Amino acid sequence: MKTLDKHLEQKIYMTATEIAAYVEQTYGVKFTSKGITKLLHRLGFSSRLPKQVSGKANAELQKAFLEQYQEFKETKKPEDSIYFVDGVHPLHDS
Repeated sequence: MKTLDKHLEQKIYMTATEIAAYVEQTYGVKFTSKGITKLLHRLGFSSRLPKQVSGKANAELQKAFLEQYQEFKETKKPEDSIYFVDGVHPLHDS
């Protein structure tokens, strides 16, 4: 159990089913999701849903961007378009 405990301290699994599959593959012991959850609680682990953390914007950089953007909008040709691209990975149910 100490090696499993050590492994779980180093690697994060999203579901009990994933941990049960790891235990079966590594130790040859088969657990149900409910069984592995009970084992994890006995070992002192708890499950939590991951939380989204919003980024902290730099106010000065935001202001500088807005100034550049306004200048760009005013000097572009009428037939030119402005496109915005989001550089983050989309999240389900965000």
